[in-house]
Amino acid sequence: SKPAYPTEQSWFNVPAGYIATSPVDMGRYLQMYLRGGKTEDGKEVLAEDSIRKMFYDSIPQDKNNFMYYGMGWMRQGECVLHGGQVETYITFMMVYPGRNLAISFLYNMNDEFFTNKPLMYEIPTNVSKIISGMGSGSVDHGMYLRRHIFLDILYILLIVFSGFLLWKAIKWKSSSKSKVGQWSVMVVFNVVLPTFLLNFVRLFFNTPLWVVKSYVNDFWWVLVISATLAYLGGIVKVYKFCFKKG
Repeated sequence: SKPAYPTEQSWFNVPAGYIATSPVDMGRYLQMYLRGGKTEDGKEVLAEDSIRKMFYDSIPQDKNNFMYYGMGWMRQGECVLHGGQVETYITFMMVYPGRNLAISFLYNMNDEFFTNKPLMYEIPTNVSKIISGMGSGSVDHGMYLRRHIFLDILYILLIVFSGFLLWKAIKWKSSSKSKVGQWSVMVVFNVVLPTFLLNFVRLFFNTPLWVVKSYVNDFWWVLVISATLAYLGGIVKVYKFCFKKG
């Protein structure tokens, strides 16, 4: 049957196999390519012609022919490469057939918001530049901290705003204003808003909330706390509107 997660629109890649490995095993795997498809003891795993097709029977991925993609491997200049990520790990492989050189990167971390592409991919990119004689580029060491401070501020503002909605509901008194208007405001801020928060990740990233809880736990708590406060405000308003006067 078709799996519910992940999908093409999800945060993480569909083909991810969640294979546990080590730097030693990855080294052996890449050495097999450098030996023309043979293991250290000479056993053939892949035909040399098959490796050539995997590396070089590819099509351009952009109009400038900067990156090519073939059978599982991308090609950029003299380097063939492949990267991947799951919720808690990032990997990257680079093979330089003409130099008899291969490199593997295994990151025991992942932060879908900012770590993986802006920071983690800077390492293989700079290594590739050094190998090609271009020198390494600069890395903005403060980017991670700045962006997460910005996120933390947004988290705090969202929780404070939801708490404000609950406080306003506790202090709220029915007035002579339009009942339709009062109900409309309550529905927007105490029903629609929290429901939107709980479905935000699924709507925009096609990712279930349980995935957020498992792998982006702080964001999950912010969504749940904010939605709960807003819902409670709505419950308080409905109680006052229906059972209390004045």
